[in-house]
Amino acid sequence: MVGLLRGLPARGALRGRRDRDGARAGSRRVAHERGRAGERARPADARRLARLVDLMDAVRDHDDEVLRVGAQFHGEIEALADNRWCSALLRQIRGHVDRYRALVAGRRAGTTDHVDEHRAVADAVAAGDPAAAEAAMTAHIHRSAALAEQALRDAETS
Repeated sequence: MVGLLRGLPARGALRGRRDRDGARAGSRRVAHERGRAGERARPADARRLARLVDLMDAVRDHDDEVLRVGAQFHGEIEALADNRWCSALLRQIRGHVDRYRALVAGRRAGTTDHVDEHRAVADAVAAGDPAAAEAAMTAHIHRSAALAEQALRDAETS
């Protein structure tokens, strides 16, 4: 089922609601903590984020490249936030997040919504506005989660 199944010893596979809820709750907390990146970014950091957004725009028709650049962007934000708790949480849910990102990437190919969402985060970070950075990241996570949920529903009915 689109790489979202979790193997269980002697019990087959499971794609539980709890997994989705846990990843979503963790992502909300991560968005809040990532707002801190807006407080810490230097001009060079803002330029690096802007370049990644421009690159994402240039490769928007190629799912694998969008995923690669998106992972770089989120890694830069994580580093700027410099929060051990947030990083530990991300390590725990990374597999889930990566599978959902891959699931959503195909739905976003050729569009600019993901570019616009990342640009809003980058702009807020560049402006030194942690509240706007948190709001932009939260909107991005919610949109991605909604697309993943729709993809799961579509996969279940096809």
